[in-house]
Amino acid sequence: MVFPWIGNRTACAAALSSDIAVQFFAIAFPSASGETGNQNDRLDSSAMLPQISFVLGGSSSGKTAVAEKLAEGSGRRVVYIATADDKDAEMQAKIRRHRRNRPAGWRTVEAHGDAEGALAALEAEEIGLFDCVTMWLADRMLAGADLEPASAALVDSFRSAACPVIAVSGETGLGGISANAMARRFNEHQGEINQKIAAASGLAVAVMAGIPAVLKGRLPAWM
Repeated sequence: MVFPWIGNRTACAAALSSDIAVQFFAIAFPSASGETGNQNDRLDSSAMLPQISFVLGGSSSGKTAVAEKLAEGSGRRVVYIATADDKDAEMQAKIRRHRRNRPAGWRTVEAHGDAEGALAALEAEEIGLFDCVTMWLADRMLAGADLEPASAALVDSFRSAACPVIAVSGETGLGGISANAMARRFNEHQGEINQKIAAASGLAVAVMAGIPAVLKGRLPAWM
């Protein structure tokens, strides 16, 4: 499968999807579809979240909604760290939709260009919801940043934050290979940083059709 690619922020961050993704999740996570297994085996009665919770999913998979439910159920003050750049109309509309869906008491930090600073400013009684790694990566790539040290610094910022952090990211590796060199490079770096965050996380879930499938750790009971 070959995908055309447009080299702007929205297209660079868009997750690829295909029947391959459906087949992968059906095989890897049968309990998420209700076929076998018991999701209660992956629930934790504790109200604690690990330092890093990782929520991964394709475009419009429901990953942000799952991350928001994780944050809201924690009982902490939620700080929504938004990384998207609103330079095009499509992204502006998406940002407005996300803002409407957030509870009124949440604080939003527009962290485009200074994600690490926003994470460093979090306080102990808060919880940071970082949405999303994919948009952060697209902007760093288009800015010509050295992505390997930048990615390592972001993961270190998740680790060193004064409170738990929920990191949302796109899964772009389950579709076909793009004919566009920039898209292939982006997918490669997206996969690498996803692996780094997953390795550092205490909880990692993959979301498909709004359903979180546990990859690592245990979901809290409110999920």
